[in-house]
Amino acid sequence: MLTSMSEATEKALEVAREHLRTAQGNSEAKKRVTLAYIAAHLPGKAESIAKRYAHEQPEVTKSIGREGVSTLRAEVAEEARVLGAAFIAAVDDIEWPISDGTYSKVSPGKIHSAIFKRFHGKVDGVIGPIRSAGYTLDARHTNSVILPQYLYEEDWFDDLAQALNDLSTARRTVQAARAADDKSAVDDLWI
Repeated sequence: MLTSMSEATEKALEVAREHLRTAQGNSEAKKRVTLAYIAAHLPGKAESIAKRYAHEQPEVTKSIGREGVSTLRAEVAEEARVLGAAFIAAVDDIEWPISDGTYSKVSPGKIHSAIFKRFHGKVDGVIGPIRSAGYTLDARHTNSVILPQYLYEEDWFDDLAQALNDLSTARRTVQAARAADDKSAVDDLWI
């Protein structure tokens, strides 16, 4: 049985900290799962980009023939695998969004922005084999032929957004429990 108010608030703080540890572990796991999911789907996304160029420039596609197309597909797939490894390795380099309260939740769009910031200008490796095969590439955007969002779908981020929101809630709960415990401890000593 608890003998003072500060013991009760200390216990509440302990429970809040345990929930925070759980939320931290869950959010870290979701980050890794999300990046692994992107990596697993990169070869298909990259092949779609290559195929789009093949359709846009059929004369080049015909000139390289079946063997050239086969080589192109293999090289694009390899570049996509390398890029996928870079996505997985970047888990600690991405500035993951956090929720700062009830009115500012982490959304899939905010996760996209964080990934975009980390990988903008760094995903064009998959375009090298396309260029080498003879296709004319135009930078339809500022500095990059391929933008990061061409390689994933924003709705892949729903579970991670929820985990990051849960983490933010757990952090706020620990802060509130710590403040309550501090107040209670002082009140108990002030008697």
